[in-house]
Amino acid sequence: GATAQVTFTVDARSQGEGPLEIRRFDTGSQLEYPLTQTSRGVWSTTLELPLFREIKFKFGNDAATAKNSGYEAPGQPDRSLVVDEADENYQGTYDFITVPVPGAAIEGTVTASGSPIAGAVVESVDPATAYALTFADGSYYLPLAEGTTTDLTVTAAGYDPATQTGVTAPATGVDFDLGGDAGARYVIDGDLSDWTDPRATLTNSSGGYDSGFGPDNLFGRLLVDWDETNLYLAYTYRAAGNAAIIHLDTEPGGSGSAESFDAWARLVSFSQPIDFFLAQYEGQAVQLREVVSDTQTSEFTAGYDAATQGTAPAYSTEVAVPWTLLGYDARPSSTLDLYAGIYGGDGYGAGDIVPHANSDPAATDNTVADFDQNRRVDFQTPFSVVVGR
Repeated sequence: GATAQVTFTVDARSQGEGPLEIRRFDTGSQLEYPLTQTSRGVWSTTLELPLFREIKFKFGNDAATAKNSGYEAPGQPDRSLVVDEADENYQGTYDFITVPVPGAAIEGTVTASGSPIAGAVVESVDPATAYALTFADGSYYLPLAEGTTTDLTVTAAGYDPATQTGVTAPATGVDFDLGGDAGARYVIDGDLSDWTDPRATLTNSSGGYDSGFGPDNLFGRLLVDWDETNLYLAYTYRAAGNAAIIHLDTEPGGSGSAESFDAWARLVSFSQPIDFFLAQYEGQAVQLREVVSDTQTSEFTAGYDAATQGTAPAYSTEVAVPWTLLGYDARPSSTLDLYAGIYGGDGYGAGDIVPHANSDPAATDNTVADFDQNRRVDFQTPFSVVVGR
């Protein structure tokens, strides 16, 4: 039958980073169409739909912290559209179908110890319809009728709630700081003495890998733990004129080689492509970088905690990385793959790696090419950690 191109646009500033979609109900089973964020909080897509047929749908939010199971406000009917032109536009506002769209809003930011919190929930006295999720920069936009006075409560995984009373719309600068992480498992100070029972440990045994960089360039232990907010890594190593690097595979995709990176390029390949890495020369500050492509990486200059202690060449490092910084809406239930080693400079591989044949756990198929003067690394087996509660 005849079809038409229909462009849907929704103002979903209250939904933070989304992701938003159209959920269609007139076909006998729910169909889902993803939308693209075209400007801050405004989402759009163009669909080919049948002419002269009623389309039933709602806008939905797939974020883990979205209210109402990610559907628009409870008690509201499906949206309806009959396409009767070859090209049509539909514009809406998330959560408001039969309820008049508010002409005002309350705005502010949510932080914890000064760092922005993404995906926090800001609720009014009517939390089913009047609530907001924070953007990546911690800001929020909560639509509310002008002159409405409400109490606000902010919740975020791993933090104690915060409240403000008697806020009247419109209002800006209504900010919340949740303080330190109420559920944090570790103080990040470079001292590993409190790591008495980590959830996963990789040990480089004393009779371990024959380092090509000498006894002052060895990777010791890698400890892994987590809570609802952070992934925690702690590690010991020796580095003299070289760098400790930990590569992480967190999700599908990524790069299978670090050889052509624009920063910390090393002769190393991975069976499970990597998405992030932590790198530090000797005992200097840790860099956290995201792998954007086979050549491009992007450094995070804030948003995570890291500390190193020690005297050359022996060091210990702790890092706390928020799950949101790793691309998750909340703590995942998935497998993280890690690779670690002591690496030379650009164009070099490693003198020591873990896991290897004599580490605990062991990996017999991870190798350093001794015949290659640049010591190329081939990782076939990562250190795999299943994240859970």
